[in-house]
Amino acid sequence: MSMTRLPICVAITIALGILTTPASAATRFGSLLTPQTQPSNAGMGRWCNDANHGQMCSWVMTIARNAPGRHRAPKDGVINQIRLIACYPGTFALQIARAKPGPRSAEVITTGPLMNYLGDPRHCRGNNYRIETFAVNVPVKRNDYLSAVATRIGFVYCAGDSGSLLFNPPLADGQAARVANDNGDCIMLLEAQYDD
Repeated sequence: MSMTRLPICVAITIALGILTTPASAATRFGSLLTPQTQPSNAGMGRWCNDANHGQMCSWVMTIARNAPGRHRAPKDGVINQIRLIACYPGTFALQIARAKPGPRSAEVITTGPLMNYLGDPRHCRGNNYRIETFAVNVPVKRNDYLSAVATRIGFVYCAGDSGSLLFNPPLADGQAARVANDNGDCIMLLEAQYDD
């Protein structure tokens, strides 16, 4: 092989190596979100306490929208992305919880980070909805649950389903498990992702 062809062969080999290197797969859990995942009856969101809009609660996801059984982390890892669909802006802190839906109890393992979401620019008018994505670095163990602490959550699908456990006052890191005050009357449109 001539010396002029050698750099070309090396360049092609490197390029093919880069192209054939498998991309890392991602694991997702929580609601299965696509631009067609409708936040039905979400409006401006659900208050923790309709009579006191300053009250904070924890919502622990027990049903995942469009994905039965996907509400728990399938394995240990570190969540690197949170996704949600909301019609209007809002703020919440992500929580990771360990729950027992049968006795309706839960405890929080981690709280944070705080996230400010913008909501859909058309306030969910139409058939395509904005998925907002947030970079995070949150450890999770197999069978942990997604949870949110806020005065109001807007990333919801409300069609008569009780898709969460509601804790008022909110769950706090390090506290023992306790029984929920109520069932949330909506399903959270919240999804977590981490690399395999």
